[in-house]
Amino acid sequence: MKQKGFTLVELLVALPIGALLLASIVAGVFLIPRGTIEVRNSTAALADLENIAHWLNRDIVMGQETSMVAGTQPVTSVNVSWNDYTGGPGSSIAHYVRYYTSGTQLLREYDGAANFTIAGRNLSYVGFSINSGGLVTVNLTTSPAGPRQKTISRSYNIQILGIQ
Repeated sequence: MKQKGFTLVELLVALPIGALLLASIVAGVFLIPRGTIEVRNSTAALADLENIAHWLNRDIVMGQETSMVAGTQPVTSVNVSWNDYTGGPGSSIAHYVRYYTSGTQLLREYDGAANFTIAGRNLSYVGFSINSGGLVTVNLTTSPAGPRQKTISRSYNIQILGIQ
């Protein structure tokens, strides 16, 4: 007569294999939210850097004068000014923008307004420099918050059109 069931040897082999599979599944379930948070933080940091690049490109390309001096060390704040002649012959509107750091934020002040725009957050380094031909180099480094911080650095080159 044949008995149905598992032998002791089969159970001793199957139990460790099942335990390994269960441990792998449980570990995977706990790692998914952690990875999602890290990806979300990195994506937010990259979007923030691209937002900064948008503002800088918008303002610096129009510049005719700047507070930067060619050949000096990078600075953490910059002033750029220009005249807008689009109002017609003989009309001119002066514009002024100032970028400066406050803690881990890059702030943008436009035309001396009392209020400012937060151009970027979570910055650990901001450096503005210019060469003799009017090419502005902006170096930015951010470290988004998260369980494992990953530093993201970007460098942007923007030509000031008013300086030749």
